[in-house]
Amino acid sequence: MNWQKFTKYSAEMIILLLIAVMLIAIPLIRNHNGGFIGRESYFIARMAETTPYYDTLSYSGRVSGYNIGTPYLLSLLPTEYWPFFSFGFAYLSVILFWLLLGRFGIENRKVSLLLLVLSPTLLFLTSTLNQLVVPLFLLLLSLLLLNFKNRLMKIIGIPFALLIPLFDFVFAAISFAILIIFLLLGRKDRKYFCCAAIGILLSTLSYFFFTYSRTGWPSMFNPENQFFGLNYALRAIVSDFGGYAGISLFALILSFIGAISIWQKKYSRLDIFFLVFFILFLSFFRIEAIILLSLLVAVFASLGFVYLTKAHWENLTLKWLVLLIIVCGALFSALAYSKELVNGEPNQGTLFAMEFLSSKEDGVVFSDYSRGNWIAYSGKKNVLDQNFLFAPHAKERFADSRTLLYTRDYNEASKLFRKYEIKYIWMDDGLKAKLYSGKEEGLLFLLQYSSNITNIYNQDGVQIWKIEG
Repeated sequence: MNWQKFTKYSAEMIILLLIAVMLIAIPLIRNHNGGFIGRESYFIARMAETTPYYDTLSYSGRVSGYNIGTPYLLSLLPTEYWPFFSFGFAYLSVILFWLLLGRFGIENRKVSLLLLVLSPTLLFLTSTLNQLVVPLFLLLLSLLLLNFKNRLMKIIGIPFALLIPLFDFVFAAISFAILIIFLLLGRKDRKYFCCAAIGILLSTLSYFFFTYSRTGWPSMFNPENQFFGLNYALRAIVSDFGGYAGISLFALILSFIGAISIWQKKYSRLDIFFLVFFILFLSFFRIEAIILLSLLVAVFASLGFVYLTKAHWENLTLKWLVLLIIVCGALFSALAYSKELVNGEPNQGTLFAMEFLSSKEDGVVFSDYSRGNWIAYSGKKNVLDQNFLFAPHAKERFADSRTLLYTRDYNEASKLFRKYEIKYIWMDDGLKAKLYSGKEEGLLFLLQYSSNITNIYNQDGVQIWKIEG
């Protein structure tokens, strides 16, 4: 018996070790190529370097109304370890997920774990500096401890939930709802879930009003909301449709089969089924919910996979062909997404342009808001960036930026140059394709033919222009 236990634990350790190797591959490759992945990574890295009360660069200067948890935690590490910060917390989350499945009595844990590791969502969390990986770790750790039988472990689990709001307000709100679901739908020792739920609510409100006292009421404007709709939501949820932190389509199909296979048992675990519907609904609106949905999908997809392997098929060849297609599809999604992450933005041309911009004299740089974090990381003020929450005059700045990007009237553009004290303009091939479909329109026309605007950088698909006078 002891030898069997030893063999079992050894096999589990080998599996977890192999998973660690799989997950760290992308950060290692990307670190070798230089630069973080994405845009948010550069904002977090800049905050970790300075952690200011007043941010002089974002929106040309604003009170730092940001979730400070991730930047402060990152600042405790040497900079050479920053590319692996997310990997560490994502891998710990994988281990907590493994242990939590055991506490919930979920079978097929190995299949669930494998499907989670192959999920583009986890690859995104592992490979990019982001503000979601730490609150995910805290939520899983809190849920695990709250589900122990030991009273001391339950008590220890409560403070971890209270830390979540420091890292992400929305994640904290969803975590609060999850605790309420477990509280109301039959979990044992409800008082501990009640204490954790009340604690996270008070912690969230306290931190929110502390931020409000410094910045004022948050800006509810976000330009991404203009894209809301079923088509956009599906593309955000499913990585194969273009979601940058989505879920594999094949895993979703398997999870649907898994849910059908245990539908008759839904009343025995109402908390889990209600949680699934709640998270699925929120996934149409928030990326935080998509992160949590990926965990649930991994569990139900494992049930679907086992159901297909055990089901009676009239044609065995068809059975194994279907299973082979699903397995290869999940692997292909993971490999394709991994390649996309490794080769994703910013590329070397963008990094060189950021380095060039950092060497120039100070001045406000204008570009689309999607480039704002790169501009600020280079040490220059931007007109606006992706951090719209608690931003000053966010809607007005966005409207003015749209006017400036699409106007061909130099007098109109000149007024906005003076209004925001713009000295430089950032343009790149990706932005041109996104805004102008390759045509010489709007601001591109002014950049090309205005004598008062001089091109000072043009390399590897990035152009930087200086406004003279």
